Amino acid sequence: MMITITKGMPDGPQAIDSNFKELRQNGITKSVFDGAAYFLDTQSFSWSEEDIGPSGKLILIFERYQAGTGALGYFTEPISFDAATLKKIGSGVSYKVRFSDSSTVKVFYPSLTGVHGHGDNGLDANKGYALTHVLVVKGL
Repeated sequence: MMITITKGMPDGPQAIDSNFKELRQNGITKSVFDGAAYFLDTQSFSWSEEDIGPSGKLILIFERYQAGTGALGYFTEPISFDAATLKKIGSGVSYKVRFSDSSTVKVFYPSLTGVHGHGDNGLDANKGYALTHVLVVKGL
């Protein structure tokens, strides 16, 4: 897409509005998961390569969690990967994150078209955080 704005053009405000409307429509965020999960090996989320685009991002959001209570609403930890990185690593690479305020460790496998968890995420020592959101932001 090319945006052209010429100084002094009579329909300048309309052209700007039209261009930015198109930009907003092309910059789409898709919510793939919204809830609370330990993110086990049986839990996976997927989307199409078109959903993320060549310059998009995958965003995983983890939140402090307590069994019986649920997500606690604090210590939210977002983790993001750009599409180029996801394409390069493929689907066989695990990503391990340790949260600063807890001994909790989460292991997961991100790719350009999906992400899945790991069985160790359900161990008692790793239940202090839960995956609460999976977002795919399409690049422009």
